[in-house]
Amino acid sequence: MTSFKREEPTLGEKIPLEIVQLASGFSEIGESYPADLDRVPLESLPILRKAHFRSVKDSLLNRARKRSGGAVILGSGGTTSEPLISVIPSGMFLKQIRQVWDPLKPDDVVANLNVGGELGSMFPFFSSLCDVSNAVSVPLGPLGDQKAVERWLPFFEAVGVTTLAGTPTQMSIVLGLLNETNRRLSTLKKLIWTGEAFSAAALEEVKRYGPLEMYGAYGSTETWVIGVSYPECPVGTFHWVPYQHVEFVEGQVTVTCLDTDCINPIVRYQPGDHALVCECACGRPRAFSVEGRADEQVKFLSILFYPREPYDVVSSHPDVHASQIILIDNGSPQERMEVQVVLNVCDGQVDIESATRSIRDHLLGKLYRLAHETHDRPERIVVRAVEQLNTNPRTMKTPYIVYRSSKKEG
Repeated sequence: MTSFKREEPTLGEKIPLEIVQLASGFSEIGESYPADLDRVPLESLPILRKAHFRSVKDSLLNRARKRSGGAVILGSGGTTSEPLISVIPSGMFLKQIRQVWDPLKPDDVVANLNVGGELGSMFPFFSSLCDVSNAVSVPLGPLGDQKAVERWLPFFEAVGVTTLAGTPTQMSIVLGLLNETNRRLSTLKKLIWTGEAFSAAALEEVKRYGPLEMYGAYGSTETWVIGVSYPECPVGTFHWVPYQHVEFVEGQVTVTCLDTDCINPIVRYQPGDHALVCECACGRPRAFSVEGRADEQVKFLSILFYPREPYDVVSSHPDVHASQIILIDNGSPQERMEVQVVLNVCDGQVDIESATRSIRDHLLGKLYRLAHETHDRPERIVVRAVEQLNTNPRTMKTPYIVYRSSKKEG
């Protein structure tokens, strides 16, 4: 078992001046910092969020140009707005990460299923991880559906793929086909996942496939890797890495990078996730469990709810294998909700009409506010069975809630 080699400072201890200057040196946010920065207490510093990060874009790029070492420009978001720019040292903190997390061996052959362009962060991360681990990298990119997986399976066997690296969505597409056709990759032994939480459906595909070592990396494009997990860890539980200090301020993950090679202003930065300190079954220290996004409430038909509420209710129905909530024309007088579900199919038999009606009744029975609002306008909430949920083509993640305009549908 790999052990952590040093202790991070606890909340209330003073941190190096250089760390604070990473953030205070940006003119756009510098006024939020105290005048005397000489070893200030961590808890006295302001909380930074995505809005602050977006405001320093120009200064961030100037800093990247002037530094002596190489850097990589990456981006998060970008589906409905300009991507949030992040600049990471070209070494990607891999030396520090591999002090405590080293999932690859020289004999591993890694199929990198992440998106290789459009500022995506996961593809270059796994490529670099393969390089420093002396493993073999297969820069395949995403396989969007099971037909694509079918085409590439002979190649997987030919090169002896041992590891799939990608989002849980990508894992489930590959393993789903193998499970449905009762096939196994003879050399496959591990998964390395990041990018999104494992849905119950994706995790079920892993369990159906059989024993596989699962390694995870949790973080964001801005913070880089915050925590890592090992095969012994429950899915969703991570251990923060040596170069990051993690606080849980009002239940939110709050990160300060302790490495002065950092370019981004990662000082008490909140990427937007709720988490809890916990004890991990693996016995390693500094464990936390990610509980979900720190989302604001959504307004739909005059009521407020958190985005995960309808998703969690629908996913709990016994006929549902996977689900997704689509809000169409949200905020307009014509707004409506479409619940898309992939149904559990037993022996090839399923009554789609009966199942979708039951799922709708289940949703409205659990969320009585929705039932009240749609009593006289049932067309505002429909349940539709689909073969595959919507994925973000840039990140290959499957969001649990999607906003859509009816103009694009037309």
